[in-house]
Amino acid sequence: MVTHQTVKGGKNLYKIDLTNKDPIYQQIVDQTKRAITLGYFKENDQMPSVRELARTLLVNQSTITRAYKELENLGIIQTLPGKGTFILLDERKIKWEQENIEEKLKEVILECKFFKINEDQVHRIVENIYEGGKDL
Repeated sequence: MVTHQTVKGGKNLYKIDLTNKDPIYQQIVDQTKRAITLGYFKENDQMPSVRELARTLLVNQSTITRAYKELENLGIIQTLPGKGTFILLDERKIKWEQENIEEKLKEVILECKFFKINEDQVHRIVENIYEGGKDL
């Protein structure tokens, strides 16, 4: 596995796996969402510039641009001309994503039922995920 990493406050925020089936831009999107979830990025924090992040992660600037465009489409960041790119959560888009997640959870629960994972087991799994959030 080949990776490139960058740190913020001693924390690894991005770990790009060049052998991963997910494209690099998607890894950046997913890991940015994770960093926000875990509190490494907060509302109104400025994101690294496209050039800076590309240089740090040793990837093409167009890869970072694509990731930032996807994050903007998801309502997670906003680019302000002449100022930079910031974490600015668009509540309308977030609400839409929450509805999508609910549909995904329904599918997962159906899979759990099929594989005879009972409700108590599902609750334990979810609790373990939430409690161990820093390890995600």
